[in-house]
Amino acid sequence: MRKVLGVCMVMGALLAGAAKADNILVNTGFEDALVGWGSETGGWAGWGATQSDSGFGVAPHSGLHAVMLAVWPTGGGGGIVQKPNVLGNTTYTLSFWSAYEATYAGGSLNSFVEWHDASDAIISRDSFNNIALGGATVWNQQTLIDVTAPANAAWCEVQINGAEGSSGGALYIDDATFSAAVPEPATVSLLGLAGLGLLALRRRKNK
Repeated sequence: MRKVLGVCMVMGALLAGAAKADNILVNTGFEDALVGWGSETGGWAGWGATQSDSGFGVAPHSGLHAVMLAVWPTGGGGGIVQKPNVLGNTTYTLSFWSAYEATYAGGSLNSFVEWHDASDAIISRDSFNNIALGGATVWNQQTLIDVTAPANAAWCEVQINGAEGSSGGALYIDDATFSAAVPEPATVSLLGLAGLGLLALRRRKNK
């Protein structure tokens, strides 16, 4: 009986560890400066992007800094890129907080996750365009649809950028996460059934 219970406890611990996935992005709160191009595996690189504090008009969502993305009336806007390693056939959720200054109008956010294999070849891309921004100077959480890494994916490019705005201005991004999805409740139920099955089998052998 003790052995059976021990197996169930180990299975439970493994499941609990899987359910609480770590954020695989670096510098998620933009407290550190942006990195240079070619170093996107160790942080955020960007164009038209500046590490900002409340002195720019919008206080960070948390901590001392956010990132400010310049947006132009024509030609698009600034953006940020990071390239974390991933596991194939794993589902990830991209989430971040966004805000915009009062002078910004007529634009939106775009984002995508581009999957690459070990030879750096592009496999596919999941795009999210025209993401709603919410109210001016108010932080709004953007949780995008879950994306699943192709079986042969080794790393991905996570990009967030502003679309062009009719009056220009700036967008702000803070507290970005890219994490493996939490297992469905059905998975937990299956673990419970497996444990009951092991207990029943043990009792039969003892009769």
